[in-house]
Amino acid sequence: MSTTKEESNISGSQKQILSSPEMAHIADQISVEKNIEFSPFNIGFYLCSPNISKKTVSKVTKTSLELKYFSGLDAIIQVSEEVWDFLEYEQKKALVYQNLLRISTSFKSKTQEHSLKIVQTEYATFHRLNDEFGSDWYKTIQEVVSSLYDLSSPEENQVKI
Repeated sequence: MSTTKEESNISGSQKQILSSPEMAHIADQISVEKNIEFSPFNIGFYLCSPNISKKTVSKVTKTSLELKYFSGLDAIIQVSEEVWDFLEYEQKKALVYQNLLRISTSFKSKTQEHSLKIVQTEYATFHRLNDEFGSDWYKTIQEVVSSLYDLSSPEENQVKI
């Protein structure tokens, strides 16, 4: 796992992308604890300041060919900085773990190629996270977002993690 540039502004926006050593450290811990391997792929961990959007807490993206060439990253995990700052360690860990589980790697022996895909979170993934972090981790993150941005109850339910 790796990160690159410390900070950069998104062109035409008031948003900043900040490298997150804390998120990278949590991801490394999870990788060791859960025996998750992403080699030979590099994942970047970034905070988007002030947020990705008011209803999107985090996102995982596969990098384009150009971005991979310039950054050396194969995938990027972004989390809204305002939300990240309000989360407790266990909630951060659940959020990072959930995003890591969205990265699917495989090796095709016939072509000797590694591949990486971003997949949607499945019900089994949430069940695994609920077993480990309790059933309220998701709702707690939604409540943090709701209080930060003064969302109504129906809007709170639309918050994506």
